Amino acid sequence: LVLQQEFEPSACAQGQGVQPDGSIIWTGGGARYVHILEAGALNPGAPPSDNIPEGTLWHFRVPDTDPMPVGCGMQYGEVPEGAEQLVPADGQAPALVPGEQYYLYVMRDMGLPITRCLFTYEGE
Repeated sequence: LVLQQEFEPSACAQGQGVQPDGSIIWTGGGARYVHILEAGALNPGAPPSDNIPEGTLWHFRVPDTDPMPVGCGMQYGEVPEGAEQLVPADGQAPALVPGEQYYLYVMRDMGLPITRCLFTYEGE
């Protein structure tokens, strides 16, 4: 967990991040936790207190009771079936600003990150 907490993100690989059409793309397979954060936010940690750091713009998770993680390609702000949105607790995800940098943090399961990178949102 210390290595996860101290991780310094770098630029996303070509095609990763929130795409101009709003789809979220990552590598590494299915995920149970997806965060879109401000570029300078701390890394998500372990629940109950560190899993939603300040600067989290949008976050959902797939409960442990659901055997199927989600694959990439869903739309930013649209919660996949079987998942629950934690941030914002109610309402819509904030609009991303074209030209701004954001942090994509995706975990296969708690403590098992598969994509952690910075992307610049291009918008449509």
